Amino acid sequence: MGCRCIRAGGRYRIHTNSHAKQFSNKTLIYEISREFNLSNIKILSNPLYPKNPKTFGEKLRKWRMDKGLFIKDLAKMIGVTPDTIINWEKRNVKPSRENSITIMRQLNLN
Repeated sequence: MGCRCIRAGGRYRIHTNSHAKQFSNKTLIYEISREFNLSNIKILSNPLYPKNPKTFGEKLRKWRMDKGLFIKDLAKMIGVTPDTIINWEKRNVKPSRENSITIMRQLNLN
């Protein structure tokens, strides 16, 4: 099912029965990417995406990227600084037990 948008006077107009809420090119791009699931293509083509994670840091990066989160987003969810997330992902620093539980809850890894 494609997007039912038409171009009208230099701007895109969305039909009233469409699920898009904004009248801009960004909305159209979002609708197209949602239709074809382009977010997975972007993640898998990223050279930083760990395809076969072995360490906790690689697994954390994979989980985070699968959810579409930036480092700062995950840090805010867990209540730590972005530097802490970087330490966990890149420097093989292990999180505390409390932070491990919070990570599992926030990323729905139960």
